Amino acid sequence: MDITLLQSAFRAILREKGISQPKLAALAGVSLPTAKRWVKGEGISLQEWLKLLTLIGVSLPELLERAGAAGSAHFTYTPSQEEALASTRGLLAYLDLLLGGKTPAAIAKAHALSNAVTSQYLAKLEKVGLIEWLPKDKVRLLIKGEPRWNPAGPLAKKFRRQTLRELTDAYGDDPAAFRIGVYDLSSASRAMISEMNDKFFETLRLREIEDRRRHEKLDKFTVAIGRAGFIPSMLRLDK
Repeated sequence: MDITLLQSAFRAILREKGISQPKLAALAGVSLPTAKRWVKGEGISLQEWLKLLTLIGVSLPELLERAGAAGSAHFTYTPSQEEALASTRGLLAYLDLLLGGKTPAAIAKAHALSNAVTSQYLAKLEKVGLIEWLPKDKVRLLIKGEPRWNPAGPLAKKFRRQTLRELTDAYGDDPAAFRIGVYDLSSASRAMISEMNDKFFETLRLREIEDRRRHEKLDKFTVAIGRAGFIPSMLRLDK
């Protein structure tokens, strides 16, 4: 999500709540010039963002929702698009690079892709309506924003199965990198942990937005947290 959408949504909420910049400065305990910079999105850290949201009584999901509505910041794959992305090895990663602003030529050079593989990817993406394949291997994206998957669709199912298998294969013997625990918890504790999970992923999302804004060097970082009362087969009698 574009950081400017978050800033615009934040300013709109301030106006709706009647919070002027001097009042915001007083609430946050900072100088007026600092508050003015923060409202513009300048020189503000993640912790300060979260503090401001708490002070004005707005949750991070609410801010993200407002920003998303303002910028049409997401799209949902169609069933045929999901089938293509799930069934063709590397196609989802290729599309992700295109959505990130990379050109086919840059992707081919960085990942040593042959002309045949590049043409295969571009043809499949065009066939399902995700791109328009232009001359000289240029593309025009027919979608914008951040993708959403059907939680029960082929892409989500394959991603979950493949990612969990790869995680356990890669880190299963390293307790510091891949932690698994089974706990006996009350319904109240499970609800509390669920809320903590939601806040954790919200913080991850905000960190990603902040790192992109600062043009930091970015690497993929996978996080997996179990929910919904999963019980490993080793702990079940009905094997």
